[in-house]
Amino acid sequence: MSVRTLPEGGPFSLIMDGREVIAEPGSTLLQVARAAGLPIPTLCDHPDLEPVGACRLCMVQVTHPDWGGWKGLMTACNYPSAPGLQVSTTAKEVQEVRRGVLSLLAARCPSSSVIQELARRHGADAGALLVDPEADDCILCGLCTRVCEAFATCAISTTHRGIRRKVNAPMDLPPADCVGCGACARICPTGHIEDGREQGMYRVWGREFPIAACAVIVGRCVGCGACEEACPFDVPRVTLQRDGLRTARIPPAPCRGCGACVGACPNGAIMQQGDPLPMPGQGPAEQSAAGRATVVACSRSALGDGAAPRGVDVVELACAGRVTVNQILRRLALGADGVLVLGRHEQTCRLEGGEEPARERVTRAAALLELVGLGGARVRFASPGAGADGPRREVERFVGALKSLGPNPAASEASLPPWTGEDLQGGLTLVRWLAARAHSAPDPGRYLEGLGLRAWQQGDPGWKLWAGDIPYLQLLGGTLWAPGGLPRLLVDAARALEALLGEPGGVLMEPDGAAPEGAYTLDGLDALLRERGAGLPRPARARTVACQGAEAEALAAALGHRPVRVQPSPVASAPMAGPAARKAAGAFLATVAQKGAEALLVSGMEELVRWRMITRDGAWRSSAVQPLAGVQLAGEVLP
Repeated sequence: MSVRTLPEGGPFSLIMDGREVIAEPGSTLLQVARAAGLPIPTLCDHPDLEPVGACRLCMVQVTHPDWGGWKGLMTACNYPSAPGLQVSTTAKEVQEVRRGVLSLLAARCPSSSVIQELARRHGADAGALLVDPEADDCILCGLCTRVCEAFATCAISTTHRGIRRKVNAPMDLPPADCVGCGACARICPTGHIEDGREQGMYRVWGREFPIAACAVIVGRCVGCGACEEACPFDVPRVTLQRDGLRTARIPPAPCRGCGACVGACPNGAIMQQGDPLPMPGQGPAEQSAAGRATVVACSRSALGDGAAPRGVDVVELACAGRVTVNQILRRLALGADGVLVLGRHEQTCRLEGGEEPARERVTRAAALLELVGLGGARVRFASPGAGADGPRREVERFVGALKSLGPNPAASEASLPPWTGEDLQGGLTLVRWLAARAHSAPDPGRYLEGLGLRAWQQGDPGWKLWAGDIPYLQLLGGTLWAPGGLPRLLVDAARALEALLGEPGGVLMEPDGAAPEGAYTLDGLDALLRERGAGLPRPARARTVACQGAEAEALAAALGHRPVRVQPSPVASAPMAGPAARKAAGAFLATVAQKGAEALLVSGMEELVRWRMITRDGAWRSSAVQPLAGVQLAGEVLP
């Protein structure tokens, strides 16, 4: 079969099992076969490790029209593809080699279900071969030692020679450099490397590592369900207790200790055993971090004990997923020039899935820094490349990049920021602290453009709408505000102002906690809606809306809905601090529902934010009543 001629330097074609396939430059025959859907068995291959051809199962027959009829057997995992090659993955010679290899492995590993199944599938049988009486199911594929060398601490290697060769640590002692990441056990194809969790410990290679189990601080939990969504192992559960309180529970036995739920909780209600990062109310005697960089790294990075470059503070965690937006902002408020969060090859970690929340939080922290004028380049998430020095190289690159940004303006202040916890209010305090010390003006343009809104500039005609804390709360809380998100309030408010005033305007963002003179606020818009709301389009169906006072009743009526008077909610005057507050809020919503109301008109932004914590998507809800701001009711009928 002839092959097509493709443009030089790009993809090329070759023949594999009698059909033409396309290969990318630099690819191996194994990669080409997998892309073409042709199965080739392997036991020592991993896409992120250098191929070594140790197991010999991926043998294929290779020839070329220019080779004068010569053909040979090659390991597909490390044989480079080339134009015009003719490859067979099923030739008689190939199958004989595979059966021979698998027969030997079946005799060596009689208790490995993986090996026995492969042998059966390819027609191999240990037959008359002597079964190793000391079989340990290790096939010396090298995956465990290679992954430890590439993405961990080089704690294990092969020892001895010949028939005595095995995988172990020097002197057959428990490996001193092991950090308990579990990569070797996860990647072992035969299950030879035994690991397990028992009584709060993770065991592997004769060593025990404490599991940084998470636990709920019940007095702070409001049962919002953010921990359920964040945990990659589906451990936390929000449940109704006998006393009527609805709180999260994290059973210690199945908890893996990744800390993703700690970083997701908006109320600082989850703690982690042995946590090196302080919890709310437990702030250390902090010192300025001016002129230094902070690196939050998983223990596989091995950056502790002076291994990091000079001028770098390292915080080692069981998993980078533990880090929170507040903690990133706090290091910058203490004067650090930047914060680097390091993962380490999540695909082979026993806490797989824990790093993704950290990536998302770093993205939110960077967006916050852009909005306050410090620049998002001061924070970054990175997964270092292979090699024991990969993390250090990544840190050096980050430190080099920080030099071009100059010192952190917050470092010029003599005083340190007040201690703040892990809740939303603590995050807002840090945002305002950083904004007041940033040398550059905030640049909200990109943020507002994403919402289809225009930033208000000095001298612009038309109305100006003050965004208040909405952008910062949105980025601090992330998915806490689903569905729709808090920015939808800005969109609804801008549409309402344009409809009511008959002219365009812009949005003003200043994180100083006070509305500029002449600007409309979301709370202040209620008065305008009461006055002119009757001129807006009428809703397709009037709803019964619970109102906390005469002004709210007038607003609901002006927008074409049926108001019903209710007492002020317990959420209006007090923060959602714990399960008792959640219970009281639930009881209030039940009373509202009994009056036939479908929605509750809130009395301000603070109240709306508190309600959203327990009525968000994913939260356990006991009522269908939807707390809404006045601009949301108006936005429902605007084009």
